[in-house]
Amino acid sequence: MESTINYDQFKSIISNREVDTRHVRKLIKAIAEKNLLHLNPIICNEQLEVIDGQHRLCAAEALGVPIYFVIDNQVGKQDIAAINSNAKNWNTMDYINYWTIEKRNGFDRLSAFLSENPLIQPSTALMLLSSDGRRNIPALREGVVDVSNYAFAKDVAGILKEYRNYIDFAYDRNFVLAVITMLNTHGYDHEIMKGKIELQPRSLVKCINHKQYVEMLKEIYNYKAQKSRLA
Repeated sequence: MESTINYDQFKSIISNREVDTRHVRKLIKAIAEKNLLHLNPIICNEQLEVIDGQHRLCAAEALGVPIYFVIDNQVGKQDIAAINSNAKNWNTMDYINYWTIEKRNGFDRLSAFLSENPLIQPSTALMLLSSDGRRNIPALREGVVDVSNYAFAKDVAGILKEYRNYIDFAYDRNFVLAVITMLNTHGYDHEIMKGKIELQPRSLVKCINHKQYVEMLKEIYNYKAQKSRLA
């Protein structure tokens, strides 16, 4: 382990997560109170690219204190996600951004979908895009994502935008699940639903769970319906 105040010798990696200034401020405060950087050195490869510890490096530079570092010739940028897989400060979007930049299969479509639908939470997007409707976060961390349901996800996203014109909870997970349930219900026609909502938009109210949302949507759909009622 070595130490230095020559912070400029270290290089950042573009696919690493963006520096969180709030986290850096917290580290600055903690280090100023008690400097334990020697117990948690940053990890670099032989090119001095920071694999782990960019926030600690920024905090040390802000305080003008030595940063401790370890050079490991066996690690590279492909190890960034693995090193941080158990870290609380890596969230779902950090992994998505990392694997997108690394051009891992499917992540370009996931990122494009999130960019087109910024109000949809990443976990909800994973649910919509996957073939089984599940969010496989462990697989995501390893750079594996299922986007085989992309066309359906885009359809749902379009419908959610329509609902957002009436309600502010259109992107709540339980409501999204209810919309999916309706779309998969035999005999459902979304064009009919749009007309019913125009007739009684105030019937759209916030519910506690997915089941209640489905019941509400079915009541709206069946309003004054002589035929094509949903069971």
